[in-house]
Amino acid sequence: MGSTWILTAKVLFKRFLAWCKKNWKFIAGIAVSSAIMILTRKRINFGKIIKNTNDSYRQEIDVINKSHEKEVESASIELKRYNQVLAQIEIEYAKKEKDLSASGKKEIKKLIKENKDNPEEITKRLASLMGFTVHVD
Repeated sequence: MGSTWILTAKVLFKRFLAWCKKNWKFIAGIAVSSAIMILTRKRINFGKIIKNTNDSYRQEIDVINKSHEKEVESASIELKRYNQVLAQIEIEYAKKEKDLSASGKKEIKKLIKENKDNPEEITKRLASLMGFTVHVD
């Protein structure tokens, strides 16, 4: 009976050590905070620290979300611009009774992606590439 108690204590102690290894930052934080509190005789407001940490986290998440929204909006505008240009080019090719090749479509997509913020540059390059003017908004 006595040896099972020792074995159980060993297992519990090993589990405790594993938990300490995993959560050493938490333990260190509590130890440092306690040491500062003892040395300075001041009370540390853990609630305020946690609130500030949560506020900082929320602000970071808001920045990430806004950045993502801008990226999605930019991609949407780029796709809309590509579809508009492609439709205009296909109309011009249909007038000339020609078909736009897949490589031509890739070239147009690349051109729009490279100059997504400059519609005038897209218009100029499309004119030189296709041989006719396509207005880009």
